[in-house]
Amino acid sequence: MHEWAFAVGRVTTTIADGQQDSERVDWSTYIDEDSGVIESMTGELTWNTAERFIVVDTPQTQAVVGFAQGQTFELGDVNLTIDSEFASVLVTALDGQTLGAGGRVLLTAVARDQQLGAEYNEDGTQLLAMGGPPLLLEPVQVTLTYTTSAQTGWGVRRLLGVHVLDAYGVPTGEQVPLNDSFSVTIDGRYGAFTYLLQVDQDTEGWGSDTDTGWPDGDGCGCQSAPSRGVLLTFLPLLTLLILRRRGADSCFLG
Repeated sequence: MHEWAFAVGRVTTTIADGQQDSERVDWSTYIDEDSGVIESMTGELTWNTAERFIVVDTPQTQAVVGFAQGQTFELGDVNLTIDSEFASVLVTALDGQTLGAGGRVLLTAVARDQQLGAEYNEDGTQLLAMGGPPLLLEPVQVTLTYTTSAQTGWGVRRLLGVHVLDAYGVPTGEQVPLNDSFSVTIDGRYGAFTYLLQVDQDTEGWGSDTDTGWPDGDGCGCQSAPSRGVLLTFLPLLTLLILRRRGADSCFLG
C-alpha cells in the first residue's frame, strides 16, 4: 500500500471467507506526487510534504502546522499569517459551536521544544542526549484575522478580547492587545501557548460593548477555564509533529 494513502482517508481491512474483492479510490485524485501535496477525501486536511506543513480547515477547527514562515493561510473563518520558522497553530471553537458562529474560541500556538540539556546531531535527525526538565518552548509569532466565513454564511466576526491562559488552561487575568476589531498578533511575550478568544456572536450587526456574546452569560469567561479535555485533544497531533525536528535549527528559549 502507498504510504501516503492513510492521509487521504480511512483504510479498512476485512478478513473472512466469501468477501468481495477490495476496491480503492483513485489515489491520483488526492495525491499529486509531482508537487508532494496530499489532500484528504473530505478536503479538510492538506499535507504539503515538499514544504513540510499541514493545513486543517473544518467548521470547528482550523490549523496550520509545520514550516510555513512568511505565508498567510486563508481558511474558512480565519486567516493565519505565520512569522515563525516552525509553528503549530490550532484554532478551535468551544461550547459545541463553529468558528463562524463566534463565542468562545481556543487558540493553541506552540513551536519547537527541547528539554534542557538535550543534544542532537548536526542535521537534527538523531537525539544524542535526552536532557531533562524544564521543557523549553520556542514562542510562536502569528497573526490571526477573522474573515467572512464561506462555510457557515456568517458575517465577519469581531474580536472582543483575547485572554492569556496558563499551562492548565486557566485565565491568568492578562489580555493580549488587539490589532483592530478583527485581528490579534501572538508573539510569545506572555510565556503562554493557549489563549481564549472572545468572539462576537451578534448576527444582526455589532453587539454592544456590554454584550459579550458568551453563551453561558459569565462575561469574558475568566471565572471558568476550558476543560482540560479540550486541551488534551491537541496533544496527539502535536506529538505526531515532533517529526518537525528534521532540518530545524536549535533555537529555543532558556
